[in-house]
Amino acid sequence: MVNYTVCPGETRQLSDTYALFGQIVNGILTTLCVVLGSIGNIHSIKAVHFTNFDKNRGVVLAVSLLALALWDTILLWCAFFYYGMKSITQSPRSDMLNLMTPFIHAFSQIANTASVNFILLIKITVTTVS
Repeated sequence: MVNYTVCPGETRQLSDTYALFGQIVNGILTTLCVVLGSIGNIHSIKAVHFTNFDKNRGVVLAVSLLALALWDTILLWCAFFYYGMKSITQSPRSDMLNLMTPFIHAFSQIANTASVNFILLIKITVTTVS
C-alpha cells in the first residue's frame, strides 16, 4: 500500500522540544480530556435517568440532555482518534490511521453539528418554559 499523504523528499525534522510538546498536548492531554469527558457524560446520562422531570418540559429536556451527552461522547472519541491516536502510538504517518482520518473527520463534523444543535434546543427549552 502506498501512503499518499507523505510528500516525497520531505526532510523536515522537528525539534525534540516541539515533538515532546506535541506528544503531551495531542497525546496525553487529549486522552485525558476524552476519558474525563466520557465519564462526565456517562454520569449525566445516569443523572437524567434518576431525575424526576415534570411532564411539560421534562421529556423534551431529558431527551435533549441524553442526546447531547451521546453526541458529545462521540465527538470526544472522534477527537481522540483524530489527534490523540497518532500521537500516542507515535506513528503520524501510519497508513491505517491516515486512511481512517477522512471518515473520522466526517463523523466528527456530524457530531459537532448535532452537539451544537442540542445545546441550542436545550437553551430554547429552558428559556421558553422558565
